[in-house]
Amino acid sequence: MNLCLATYLQNREVDDGASGVRHWVSRVVYAFASAIFNMHGEVSQGAAHCALTPAVMRRLGSRDPEAMCGIAKALGVWRDGDAVGEAPSRAAAELEKIFASLDLPINLTQLNIPRASADKVLAASMTNFNADPKREFVRERELLGEVLASAWQ
Repeated sequence: MNLCLATYLQNREVDDGASGVRHWVSRVVYAFASAIFNMHGEVSQGAAHCALTPAVMRRLGSRDPEAMCGIAKALGVWRDGDAVGEAPSRAAAELEKIFASLDLPINLTQLNIPRASADKVLAASMTNFNADPKREFVRERELLGEVLASAWQ
């Protein structure tokens, strides 16, 4: 329920003109998830986000250390003074525990997404203007392909 409420409030904030959270993890998860649930109609947007977030957070969280520390702190797995570099992995591990306890997927294998979809998912992600308005993803295509591959376990 809290996740639903947080999403609703964030969407309202954006609708009201706020810029919203725009860190790498949220942008990449959004781009990948959008491609997945549009290509695989049996997968919901929420399930795709859950399955992708831990892997993307582990791989790209270090790009936005302040945001990752805030997330890890809110999840109760990081405190001021802890190593900043540990925040993404701690937050990802805690999210996996939470998602698993709610019977939500924590990787793409659990969604039965075939690995053969990876190239198409990546290609669609490169054209997601909402996630990447400055077209930064194109310069990071190889890395993003590796990040996506890490979401299958």
